[in-house]
Amino acid sequence: MSPRDAFGAPRMGRWPSGQSRFIATLALEPHELAARFGASFVRWEEDGLGPCEGAGIRLPSGRHLLLTRPEHQLGPDTHVEVDWADGPAEARRELLAAMQLDEDVFAWISDEPAPSDEERARHDEFLRKRSMNRAAVPPLVLASQSPRRAELIGRLGLEFETLPADIDESYQHGETPPEHAERLSREKALKIAADRPEALVVGSDTIVVIDGDVLGKPRDTAHAVEMLMRLSGREHEVCTGVAVAHGGRVESGLERVRVRFHALDRAAAEEYVATGEPMDKAGAYGIQGFGSAIVDGIDGDYFAVMGLPVVRMLSLIERHGWRYAFGQLKAASSG
Repeated sequence: MSPRDAFGAPRMGRWPSGQSRFIATLALEPHELAARFGASFVRWEEDGLGPCEGAGIRLPSGRHLLLTRPEHQLGPDTHVEVDWADGPAEARRELLAAMQLDEDVFAWISDEPAPSDEERARHDEFLRKRSMNRAAVPPLVLASQSPRRAELIGRLGLEFETLPADIDESYQHGETPPEHAERLSREKALKIAADRPEALVVGSDTIVVIDGDVLGKPRDTAHAVEMLMRLSGREHEVCTGVAVAHGGRVESGLERVRVRFHALDRAAAEEYVATGEPMDKAGAYGIQGFGSAIVDGIDGDYFAVMGLPVVRMLSLIERHGWRYAFGQLKAASSG
């Protein structure tokens, strides 16, 4: 929250006139100015300026000023904002007196009188159009109930919803395992996007392939043990499709990863299955859990083996016009 949002102006809890304007630049550090009035300094993100810092102060007359400075700005200069209805000359005289400053520390921006109703209307219309044209970050939705995929998106610091997609996962005639994984990821994303077209909907599907056969989730514990014995001491392939749907359009991709198991005896496989971890996972193992003890190595994206290729997902989101900015999404064209 910026000082402008939390401003303690009288009567309305904000600028009395509802708007502010820059009136001056001071050749002083904003922290020094704020300290003279016992004001707390805060940081926030300002559209078009990036990270900013500032404080709201109240002069003896009750007039409120806002001190701001973009963090990327070089030098000590501080911008001063005053209520739009205030006379700049009066604000200037009071600020000089209250801070016991000389004229030479100021570079005045505006000495014109308060704007007319017509000027104010033009300004309000400009702000309205600017607000309409500013892209709002769409909500992010994960079309899956997988806790591993939710964990991976959560690690990125992004807020998201989970809405599992119920689709037919049968193979189509002539479809290869990689094609199957990518198609299912697209269908999952599109299924949820049909009801949430405003959102960025992420769908993903993971399959395990060995000797051309697809290993899905085990039917029971005996089936899980047999899967693990088949993978024991050998290399297999994990194919993870990922798709992002938004506004009626879907983008998708596929990650293929080679995974090597060390040799397992049946007793070890039974012990692993007894933990319960393999029972809801394709191939009957989870690389991020107890299953890490049976994996010798991988060639490819580790997170794809977990169930969601993070970098590829972010690249698909960027194709829709949004980039990852470490904890948040921003318009891809923004700095």
